[in-house]
Amino acid sequence: MDRHLQPRVPHEDSIAYLTGSPALRNVTAVKKRQFLFMTYAERSPSTRNVDALERLAKAIHPELFGN
Repeated sequence: MDRHLQPRVPHEDSIAYLTGSPALRNVTAVKKRQFLFMTYAERSPSTRNVDALERLAKAIHPELFGN
C-alpha cells in the first residue's frame, strides 16, 4: 500500500507529499494549501461516508450551508 493511502499517516507527512510532488505542485488547492483531512472511518465504506460527503461539500461550498 502506498504510504499516502495508509490510515495513520500524520497530516504533516501528507502535506509534504502533496506539496513536494512535481505532478501536483501546480494544482490550485495544493498551491493554496487547501487540504481537507478525513478520518480512516470516513474514507472506508460505512455509514460515515454520508458525514464525509457533507464535510467535503461544506469545504468546497461553505456558502450553501450558512454556517
